[in-house]
Amino acid sequence: MARRSSKKSQEIIIKMKNKTLEFVKNMGVSAIPFVLGGIAGAELSDLVTDNEKIISSVSTAAQYLTAYPVFIAMHARDNRDLYQTEGKWDKKRLAVDTLKILFSLGVAEAAYIVGRTGLVDYLLHKDFSSASASVTADLIATPFYAIVAIPLAKKTGIIRSDKK
Repeated sequence: MARRSSKKSQEIIIKMKNKTLEFVKNMGVSAIPFVLGGIAGAELSDLVTDNEKIISSVSTAAQYLTAYPVFIAMHARDNRDLYQTEGKWDKKRLAVDTLKILFSLGVAEAAYIVGRTGLVDYLLHKDFSSASASVTADLIATPFYAIVAIPLAKKTGIIRSDKK
């Protein structure tokens, strides 16, 4: 019975028609490597330095290095009709669109990077562990990022119209 419901939920995710929900789903799934990358970056840099600014910067950079490839892969899979022709991937178009995603969400990205990095630094000064500071900053900053990113993604065409 568990296999059957699991297969059914996979079909629902795969057949998702609402592009906004697909974008939110991709953000949610890529949040897992995002958080884990932040924790790993914070803990590993904490082994090398006691400088909170370096720890918070490395933690934030590690998030992007781990989460963006997952997000872009899921975006490409959800939009195969744009990136795949006759079974071949159009890597050039995907690369161009990846840059479009990064630059279109630039306002949200910049606010997130500055806000999260500053928040981790602040929490480290309040004697939070590196991992706790990273996770706490994510819990606070990520919802604000989503509030800004979703309308920006719609406005710039990253989230395609729900009408095909």
